[in-house]
Amino acid sequence: MRDWQDVSTLSEDIYGASVSNTGVCHIAAVWRDPHGGHRILRLTSDTPRSRYDQFVLGLSRARADAILTTGKILRSEPGLTHDYLGPSSLRLALAEWRTRSLGKSDSARSVILTSGERLPRSHPLFNGTTRPMVVTSSEGARRLGAWAAAADVQVVALAEPSAEQALRCMSETLGARAVSVEAGPQTALPLYQSPGLVDELWLSTYLGSTVAPNVVGPVFLDAGSLEAAFPRQATPFEVSEPGGPWQFQRFTRVAQRIA
Repeated sequence: MRDWQDVSTLSEDIYGASVSNTGVCHIAAVWRDPHGGHRILRLTSDTPRSRYDQFVLGLSRARADAILTTGKILRSEPGLTHDYLGPSSLRLALAEWRTRSLGKSDSARSVILTSGERLPRSHPLFNGTTRPMVVTSSEGARRLGAWAAAADVQVVALAEPSAEQALRCMSETLGARAVSVEAGPQTALPLYQSPGLVDELWLSTYLGSTVAPNVVGPVFLDAGSLEAAFPRQATPFEVSEPGGPWQFQRFTRVAQRIA
């Protein structure tokens, strides 16, 4: 990655078209098990690594006005930030692509959906560049009030906090037109129960025959569910990397939009 044009070229190679500048994009990494099912990849020291998966994660963050995650993710990933990953050349190229291709000068907002009860308040996400906002219940807002005021963290209280309500809040409160969903299946999969909530799925699939048991997570959407949710599916992009074979595919609910 030398510059923003390299980012555009590679994103089109992987997904078959320029990525859109609007809509809700769910990004997920799975393992295709021997029976053809999809299992979420847990992030451990044994998780298969992919430079391409790192790139598409950065790309989803670069297109986003806001990134949705959860308190559970923060507890399970104590070092998580929503900054771009990889070598400095890649991080600079993604930042330039965000500005030059999408016309976005501000960084994305991190939005954390949580009850507030076990939120890791010293987590580095609260000291990063993505200006966090917490979405929680009235009771959660009460729990977090003093800390949030001292830490300059915006808190929004909802009567029935959920991923769907958080998306609505991100649109109404932040004016977010492009959202990246980086949440576990317990939070993300219910979004598919309401048609039209998820505009795109960027699915990274590890095609290796085996993975370590501690890497295998919950069941993800099967092929039939993906077809029902997304009428348009880009041609899969496959690569062989040192960690094994991977497939990357973009699923869209409507015709792919040019940024």
